[in-house]
Amino acid sequence: YLNYYYYGFVLVGTLVKWLGITPAVAYNLILPTMFALIGLGAFSIAWNLYHGSRPVDGSRPVKPFLVGLAGALGMAVLGNLGTVKMIYEGFQRLVAPGGVIEGAALWTRLGWAFQGFLRNLAGTPLPYGIGDWYWNPSRAIPAPGEVEPITEFPFFTVLYADPHAHLYSLALTLLSLGFGLSVLLSGARWKTRAGAVLGFFLGGLAIGALRPTNTWDFYPYLALAGIALA
Repeated sequence: YLNYYYYGFVLVGTLVKWLGITPAVAYNLILPTMFALIGLGAFSIAWNLYHGSRPVDGSRPVKPFLVGLAGALGMAVLGNLGTVKMIYEGFQRLVAPGGVIEGAALWTRLGWAFQGFLRNLAGTPLPYGIGDWYWNPSRAIPAPGEVEPITEFPFFTVLYADPHAHLYSLALTLLSLGFGLSVLLSGARWKTRAGAVLGFFLGGLAIGALRPTNTWDFYPYLALAGIALA
């Protein structure tokens, strides 16, 4: 019994059981599989959003493939710009008195950043340990005196090799979003009655699976699908 959102573990665990893979090996296959599913889901949504929009003159300045690729990169590879923030603040700390930059005026910090950039080019390393480059972007929102909000993003989670409920649910949320988008772009018109029944079944299955996978994802995606149908 797992006192947690458990169904994502069931989905991948079932595949591992069926294939008879040693868990230690399966762990290292689950992570890239989820990473790929997230990328594919984002690609599909971006591609269909762009392809489904019909310009009046019929022109398409960008190929749908590139739009889909941008969606996949934005969802699965790019982060929250926490590393950019680290570099900017690191330049400032190289020249700020005592390395303290909090409370300084904007123009002062910009000047420190420029001076620190030049000092860094000359060979002075930024004032961070190896672990800071990895961990700090996952806690990008400062909360002095409190527990910092978790700002993990898909690539961080995969890099950290941490297959938790929120990672598993991402593939399902994208699938649920894809269902709502397909209903919207098609005008809720299916070719056959069997196709309509199957579409509703698969959409309901994807959205319903969110409830035991990552419970609080269930409600917004159910609402989004309902709005699309309405």
